[in-house]
Amino acid sequence: MGRWSPANRPSPEEAREFLASKGFRIEVEQLSSSLYKVVIWGPGGKAYEEKCEHSAGYSPSAVMDFLKSCGILENELPDLLMCIQVLIESSLPPRFRFVLEDGTIIEPEASDGLAVNPAMLFIKHEGKIIVGELTYLKSKVTLPKRRKNEEPRTIECYEPYLVFAEYNGSSFKPDFKPLRKLEFIDVDGLPIRLIWRGKATSPLKTVMQLRTIGEFKKGAIAPSFKELFSEALGNVKKFIDFWWDKRLYTLSAIYSMATYFADFFTAFPFLYFYGPPGTGKTRAGKTITLMSRRGFVVTDPSEASIFRTAEAFKPTFLFDESITSKGLWKLVRAAFKAGVQVPRVTKVKGEYFELTFFDPYSPYIFASTETPEELGGSEADITRTIMITMKFGRDPSGRDPVPSDFTSFREKMYLARLTRAHEVVAAIEKVKRLPIAQQLTGREKEVWLPLLTIASLIGEDVLSEILSLAAEMFEAKKLELYRNERLIIEALDRLMQEEAQETLSGDTILQFYAKDVYAVLREILVLDRQELSEKQFERLWSTKRIGKLLSRMGFKGRLHMGIKRYHITRSELEDLKQKYFFNINTENIEKSGGFGGFGVFPGERGTPERNPPIHEPEPSEATMPGGFPRTLPLSPENPPNTPNPPEISKQTENLIERERKIEQLYRYIEYNLPMPGQLLTFMNLNGISVEALAYLIRSGRIIECKRSGGVRFIPTYFFDARTPSTDLMQRGGTCTENLGSEG
Repeated sequence: MGRWSPANRPSPEEAREFLASKGFRIEVEQLSSSLYKVVIWGPGGKAYEEKCEHSAGYSPSAVMDFLKSCGILENELPDLLMCIQVLIESSLPPRFRFVLEDGTIIEPEASDGLAVNPAMLFIKHEGKIIVGELTYLKSKVTLPKRRKNEEPRTIECYEPYLVFAEYNGSSFKPDFKPLRKLEFIDVDGLPIRLIWRGKATSPLKTVMQLRTIGEFKKGAIAPSFKELFSEALGNVKKFIDFWWDKRLYTLSAIYSMATYFADFFTAFPFLYFYGPPGTGKTRAGKTITLMSRRGFVVTDPSEASIFRTAEAFKPTFLFDESITSKGLWKLVRAAFKAGVQVPRVTKVKGEYFELTFFDPYSPYIFASTETPEELGGSEADITRTIMITMKFGRDPSGRDPVPSDFTSFREKMYLARLTRAHEVVAAIEKVKRLPIAQQLTGREKEVWLPLLTIASLIGEDVLSEILSLAAEMFEAKKLELYRNERLIIEALDRLMQEEAQETLSGDTILQFYAKDVYAVLREILVLDRQELSEKQFERLWSTKRIGKLLSRMGFKGRLHMGIKRYHITRSELEDLKQKYFFNINTENIEKSGGFGGFGVFPGERGTPERNPPIHEPEPSEATMPGGFPRTLPLSPENPPNTPNPPEISKQTENLIERERKIEQLYRYIEYNLPMPGQLLTFMNLNGISVEALAYLIRSGRIIECKRSGGVRFIPTYFFDARTPSTDLMQRGGTCTENLGSEG
């Protein structure tokens, strides 16, 4: 009869003392959040070791064999096994077991712990780095016998596989496993649960190939990032003509490289090719997408198909003029940041529903003639986007790219993801500490961090190019964002000058109603600037809309005689000007091929380089005939004034008589206007009179368009791809004579 029984168990202290009296002791070491190592030391230094996840995970029979090997007699075994069980249960998490009425047994094993989608396997855990790549390969699958007399069945199909590397410092161990019925992978004792709800029956043409997997298993290392960038740059130049700013080649090449490491970052930017028909948006989008990690061109998207595709592949999406619903934009908006879970409810049976969560995080590329707002998005979507405004140019290759054009580059990048992951992880932390990168804050830092990280691995010159573009595009976004808020601030500024009162503290305070702002806005837009007619203004603006804008800007009005009254001090108004970029320095404006192109960081030159001459060779001077600058110069030390076109007289009859002069003005707008929606701002900055705009509208060169509830003036070349053709580009928008002061 033993000393203890299941009804009379020893305490952990009693168990420890009893084992010590027999020459035994137990050590428990936690290897990870869900894995433990149990070591039983016996007399003479003998030891038994076992790894387990919970108190019921060790093998009692193996422990009993170890005790016997230490010379323990049969009658002593029950007490020793009881003490060992008590100490293991006190040190390891318990294992629960439930038996239901129908005989079903349920045993909870662990919390969620480390769980990943194999399509984006990247884990940094307790000093380890595990990085993987999902691919599909044509496979021969032999199924086991289902009956004794049945022959094994062999089928051919596309099977998913997981290729992964476990890093120890800069060295790594390669591995490769099929995903059929694979729910966990164990990496050096670390169990990783694979969450994967979508399996494709046919693969993408841009996934990793078997040949590259073989090289990876043999220990092959990818070329350096500098070599990979050189190949990417050649691919971009083969299909895209960024004649107006050579830095866009660098930007596009680095974006495609960064997609292979998207899951290394907490956010990844959208790339948006914007412009009129015929400017090469689709060709540019396809080029970058097919160079990217698992590139996938979406032809007819729906919310369900995007969810499923993102879950199955985590591809680099290309939407070509295909997003038209606000529901899809909500999904895309959630895809900017990693870890954002989108709930989906599906009916299973009867009244039962199943709630699942999808992570849509993935790189997204767009090609469209319309802005995100016009497609159903919001103003905030611009902040998540790197936008490239396309211009008319030549077609370098004469065709659209196909996946096979970039097979060699993709395979090298897949190998780089697996074999150079440690370099990217180190570069991320390095870039975050760069003083010049710290000038980008908030959303802009999230947008540019992936590209800056890859650029830093290529070289300082490439990093400087990307930094200059980041600064310019950030300044350009300030003009595009918060247009309505800046109009409200301008109206409040006028009201402050006319109706404000002094306070006891010496500050100036303004009390106003939404109708006061409405009246001043009418004065600004209709009477002073003549941007809108009375009917247009009434269609676009109302006191209700102004009230919503004021609420969005943080104003909290109080009811006064049944109407909401607001107040603001002079210091608060100045803070709003800073917040909404009201006082933007326009002296640094330069002609750039990006979203708009505004000044760079101090001490750096941002002058865009051109390709070798593919159009007419550059003239000896920097001006076109007629005095218009071809490229607006940039000088950080002494920024030039905004270039002035020839003055336009208010006498419209002279403009009609000299139609060629207006054609010159039209060409000036064509080659300097950043975006069609910025025409009025552009004319104000360049001192072009309203009468000139009226003539251009009357002559059919400018069209009044209704977009997203608003009115925009769009040059006709944004609608007709044939007007500013390659022939026109070759002529460089030649102006035959100076307009002169008489208009």
